[in-house]
Amino acid sequence: MLMQQHHHHKHHSKHHAWGRFRRRLKYFYYHFIRDPSPERVLRGISVGVFFGCTPFLGIHMLFAFVTAAVINGNKILAVISTWIMNPLTLVPLFILDYRVGRFLFYPSLSLTVEFSEKNLTSIRSIIGLGWDVFGACSLGGVIVGLILALIFYVMMRPLYHYFRRLHLLERFKKHGR
Repeated sequence: MLMQQHHHHKHHSKHHAWGRFRRRLKYFYYHFIRDPSPERVLRGISVGVFFGCTPFLGIHMLFAFVTAAVINGNKILAVISTWIMNPLTLVPLFILDYRVGRFLFYPSLSLTVEFSEKNLTSIRSIIGLGWDVFGACSLGGVIVGLILALIFYVMMRPLYHYFRRLHLLERFKKHGR
């Protein structure tokens, strides 16, 4: 009986997480198509993607929001875009950050790190793996973040214009203006 209740709780939790994800995606879409400035949209998304690739768990969104405000990017999209680092991508992104950082900045570091959701819960937990690991992840995260931010900037431009045209066409059909 306890096993069944626990299983049901897991299923409910997954369903709840999916609902939250769908709401965030919908929120992202509305901010994406309603902002009339493609540059503001693209800057916001790129800033969020950049900070989402760094190991600064817990303060990604704050950094993205403040940076977007400073560079006149869409602040909401910047915060939402930090979710490139999410429960599904957390471990693979940290492995990539660590490997890039170790290769470029710490080539003599022979430490092999086992990343898991358990040791990637906060900045403190990452620092707990060692300052060399945190340094490699930080520097690697900056490199990975810059590359992905540039890719997203280029990739999202045609998508922005496509969805913006669809939105305006829909609005014109609905309201005649």
